Amino acid sequence: MKLPVSLFSFLFILSSCSHSDPIVQVDAPKPAAHPNKSYIELDQIDTFVTWKDWTDSARVSYYFDVNNKYNGDILTFRGNAQRNAPVRGYLSKPADSLVLDWTFHTAIDNTTTSYGWWGGGAGWTGQPLVVHWRGSELPDSLFAGFRHTQKTLCEIVQVSLCGDIYFLDFETGKPTRKAIHLHNPIKGTPSIDRGKTTLLVGQGIPHTGSMGFRMFNLKNQALLHKEILPNKNANRYWGACDASPLIDAYTNDFIWPTESGMIYCGALNEPTRTNKYTYRIPSCAHQGIESSPSAYKNLIYFSDNGGQVICMNTINFQPVWHFNNQDDSDATPVVDVVNEHPFVFVCNEVDKQGKVGTGAIRKLDGLTGQLLWEHTEICNTGGATKILNGGVLATPLLGIEQANEIIWATFSRLNSTSEKGKIVALDKNDGHMLYSIELPAFSWTSPIALYTSDGTPYLYTGDASGMVYLFEGLTGKLIHQLAVGATVESSAVAVGNRIIQPLRGDKIISLLVK
Repeated sequence: MKLPVSLFSFLFILSSCSHSDPIVQVDAPKPAAHPNKSYIELDQIDTFVTWKDWTDSARVSYYFDVNNKYNGDILTFRGNAQRNAPVRGYLSKPADSLVLDWTFHTAIDNTTTSYGWWGGGAGWTGQPLVVHWRGSELPDSLFAGFRHTQKTLCEIVQVSLCGDIYFLDFETGKPTRKAIHLHNPIKGTPSIDRGKTTLLVGQGIPHTGSMGFRMFNLKNQALLHKEILPNKNANRYWGACDASPLIDAYTNDFIWPTESGMIYCGALNEPTRTNKYTYRIPSCAHQGIESSPSAYKNLIYFSDNGGQVICMNTINFQPVWHFNNQDDSDATPVVDVVNEHPFVFVCNEVDKQGKVGTGAIRKLDGLTGQLLWEHTEICNTGGATKILNGGVLATPLLGIEQANEIIWATFSRLNSTSEKGKIVALDKNDGHMLYSIELPAFSWTSPIALYTSDGTPYLYTGDASGMVYLFEGLTGKLIHQLAVGATVESSAVAVGNRIIQPLRGDKIISLLVK
């Protein structure tokens, strides 16, 4: 699914940690330091909000005390503004298998349109969110059995291709409250503010009625705002919105790129009063941000359908640099911060290149856009009934603990005709390959890593053949594989030893790492 782009700049960070560090600015280079700067034109469509200054983006705490399972919310795609924290908690012992614990069945949308038939379950990216409620925080809209008999609740918020937003008990998979129905398939990952008051969700495919993004009161499920997409001033007339927005943890201001070539930014308490931005790069006609924005302090990073990676300074709303990433870039940029210096990992798929091309993962200097290294693979785009892009559509995964020097990336549809996949484990400093894993089918799902308390990593992923895998994170050795009966396309999350994995079709499953 390839759609449009837009660009602006603003403040960010969605996290579940405290922010006590002093506010410190990242000093980006002056515009003249990067020759591409002059080729980005930023247009502000209208101005309603008086923007606050940028805020500090403290690193999110990846883990929580394993003795308190009701900590560690996951409130946006990949867990934070740097898009590098999709897991909370530790494994209590070395991993040796995956066990199916529970299954929840979504509704199925049988509508067939010119955009296809989407069914239920969840697709790309479709990641679950995890919210912990305590005491008086418990939502008003909970079913009586959850509101009146529990003092704490760990709840999953899960979007579906059937157009529903589901609320499930983390431990059992049972519905905790009524689903919200939006009439159109939801493909991307929603976001929730740190105060757990507002749910922001977009739509992916038009079936019934107008497209748009929505904001709901998370506690009582009331609709707070609906923004019809696309706006009349958009550079592309396509109303999808797969990006997972970022929300400033201090001010509750949000930034939300869409696939129409427009970026929305505003305040959650005044959602009808927003700034809308578009951008143009004369050398690139393709617009649309299908990936999610990432950020570090006052710098925010986007990749688009035209293959551009753009860094914006949220202090002055001006472009800092842009980088030609060669092709459509649906994988979300991942930020690694070393000694207060941001580095950005970006990927591209095979789309505009034609049926055969080069997929890549690249490391850029987050301050200048300079290419530091790249790893490429020949990949293809094919599919019997619909287009299935190759290259890298999964967001890469940064290792921590004993895997602190590793970044993993997943390549799909290898070589000129193969439908296989491949995971590469690369040294994040210089890009040399540490090992690779061949998958029997391509994979668009973003991998996650689970860790024991001594920092030993275990890599988890799935593929289009309906298999999920557990590998030794340092060597790539297969530990266990399990058939789950449907394409694994959505990105998973994990808390402790429990993985929540959406599937295509009509299932959301929970796996336990034993």
